[in-house]
Amino acid sequence: MDSCFCRNDINSNVTKPKCHKNDIDIYQMPSKNNSVKEIFSRLSGKYRINRIIDNYGYGEGIAYFLQLNSQSFRQDKFKSKPAERTKVREQRLDSKNLLVSSFVNDAVPESLNELIYKEELQIHYNDYTHKILANKEYKYILENNNIVKYFAKAENSLFHRLDFIDNSRATGSHLCGSDEYNATYIFLNPDSFTLNYQVLGPQKDYNINTVFNRI
Repeated sequence: MDSCFCRNDINSNVTKPKCHKNDIDIYQMPSKNNSVKEIFSRLSGKYRINRIIDNYGYGEGIAYFLQLNSQSFRQDKFKSKPAERTKVREQRLDSKNLLVSSFVNDAVPESLNELIYKEELQIHYNDYTHKILANKEYKYILENNNIVKYFAKAENSLFHRLDFIDNSRATGSHLCGSDEYNATYIFLNPDSFTLNYQVLGPQKDYNINTVFNRI
């Protein structure tokens, strides 16, 4: 069983932006279907991420949404390494039940409607004196005017579907055993967005908030 987002989506020592009505630049677009396609088309790139996890600590690092447009490049890159599509990461649970993932091999996008998401974090737990290095990898795929998040494995097991509330906000939910991970995405503008997870379970009740800023 792929242990879920019990991995780590830790946010950083950065002050969360204040959501005043008049000073947040929410990315407005004409229709929901068009906005979904527009948001997906603009995700590709490199981001600085700052992450805060309630009562646990914070993390900071770099995230990538990768879209490899060249089919020949993909074929050359993986010609002699067929296992790289299926062997993506090793995982271990730390003492806080947060999964720390490390890359084994890279996954590859299958089409222009697919993005490989990778992040590289340094995590600072409140009761640890040392930093923990953590990497994570998923796929985001545009399917029938919907953005869907998958684990980066050959069988593409579903993580969650983004249900857009309006042109700039989407929600999703993932069940990991008895724990529920409720996601809220807010696309502030073409170069930044936030992702908050409300984590609820028999022994869990906290939020993980991540701010993405393009660099």
